[in-house]
Amino acid sequence: MDFSIRLHPRVRNQMAGWGLSDFLLVEVYLNLREQLGSGPIEHLLRDPEGNGSFFVFETRDPADPHFQQLFMFRVFFDLDEKTLNIVNGSYWRNFAP
Repeated sequence: MDFSIRLHPRVRNQMAGWGLSDFLLVEVYLNLREQLGSGPIEHLLRDPEGNGSFFVFETRDPADPHFQQLFMFRVFFDLDEKTLNIVNGSYWRNFAP
């Protein structure tokens, strides 16, 4: 069963402010839709200190291969249990040759 992904407007603004390359922006959307949307139970990490869960993944941009790109999104299941609400996002760029 595939889940719908709903990005809160704040997350869209956060992502716009990260200054991601086109490649990384596509990677983020693909990971959200394909990985998270097709199997949230397998990919979500429960927040031990609060409500919701985290979806975390890393990738590398072929144009900038010496940096690890890390993404973390806070996710809540909607009441319909078929929609995943992404309410917050974080991004780190780590030098890792």
